[in-house]
Amino acid sequence: MLALVNASLLHGLIALLGFLVIAEGLGLVIAPSALGFLAGPGATRPSARGWTRLQGTGFMLLGVGLVLASVHAPGTELVVIALSLSACSMFAMAVLRRSAET
Repeated sequence: MLALVNASLLHGLIALLGFLVIAEGLGLVIAPSALGFLAGPGATRPSARGWTRLQGTGFMLLGVGLVLASVHAPGTELVVIALSLSACSMFAMAVLRRSAET
């Protein structure tokens, strides 16, 4: 019984972390000038809003992957891997775009 409670708490914490990451990504996409400090130095500049939005999209994809991983339903492993890989590609595109601007 105790192991079930511990597993439930762990899944709940992973889901909460996923929702927080989704909220951060949504904030970066909607208001990059106000919440750009979450994306790193220089993210609040008007010229950097494109890569800040890419980072926000990557955070949202990563958050959805965490929420799906917390559900631990059979058959979701491939979806979680695909979402995580696409989040990594969004982060990589954001870094490339940022390096091209400087």
